[in-house]
Amino acid sequence: MPFSKEHFPGFKFIHLIRHPFPVVRSAKKFPADDLLWKSMSEKEILKQWTRHESWVQLEKDKNEVPMLDVKYEEIISQTQREMVRMFEFLEVTYDQAILDRARQITRSTIRLHPRLPCPPETEAIMSQYGYKTKSFWLETPLYIKSVNWLKKMKRKVTGTW
Repeated sequence: MPFSKEHFPGFKFIHLIRHPFPVVRSAKKFPADDLLWKSMSEKEILKQWTRHESWVQLEKDKNEVPMLDVKYEEIISQTQREMVRMFEFLEVTYDQAILDRARQITRSTIRLHPRLPCPPETEAIMSQYGYKTKSFWLETPLYIKSVNWLKKMKRKVTGTW
């Protein structure tokens, strides 16, 4: 933030939020020599997620920079609505064609949710965003396959996810 404040006066910040468990799952897919995750353990990745979210909260508390929270899950499930929010926040013009195309190409499939032990600090931040440490449905492979199959059929019929 200090760099951005110094070099880009009047900037706005879009805070992309994602449930930490899928963040861990995604991070584990990076190669071992990846510079960002550096072969971190699941526990270390959760700690990083918690640290970064704590930093964001500190900036929010200062209230020096306009900040919009956007949940990854909502971008996927409500693409047009979330894009409108972001465009309006950034004061960028857009048209319906952009929103339609974004909805058309955004895949709203769901993935199996790992369950990970979390320290209290992580659970507290997760709770602020409405995230839970347990999700029966997202931990059930048959449910995941069924929902994704239905979404695939919807895509074939309507042309959008």
